Amino acid sequence: MAQATLPLLIEPRDLTLPIDARTTRLVDLCSSDQYLAGHIPGAVHLAPSRTTSPAPRPGPLPGMAELQAIFAELGHHDDLHYIVYDDEGGGWAGRFIWMLDCIGHHQYSYINGGLKAWIADGLTLETAPNQAESSALQLEIERDHTITLSD
Repeated sequence: MAQATLPLLIEPRDLTLPIDARTTRLVDLCSSDQYLAGHIPGAVHLAPSRTTSPAPRPGPLPGMAELQAIFAELGHHDDLHYIVYDDEGGGWAGRFIWMLDCIGHHQYSYINGGLKAWIADGLTLETAPNQAESSALQLEIERDHTITLSD
């Protein structure tokens, strides 16, 4: 499946593997235990907790230093298309998509039904961890997607 044809919502059976890691990043937002037990082939793991702020207010975006670290580890670049999933109904994947919107990156897709749908369709899992080639970058937040207490 070519990057240009990727819809916002991808059915598990419609995802063609292997993906081209130069143009597409498959991001698993399941727990670390689940990722190691089995994930979609080629997926890199991002702990869901890294998408939140520290207590007592976990709702806001992570701090800028953490955002920079996350996207550097994912090998982020302007032409990258993200395909995301989780195993908890889409909340963590949706939060990651919000993070992408906040940094002005709008090339993404969600696997409909996440890991549970992938497994229900009898599709292959792998247990070996994957890692993206990291990149150096400078991010900026687009404030149209966030709100502060003073707003």
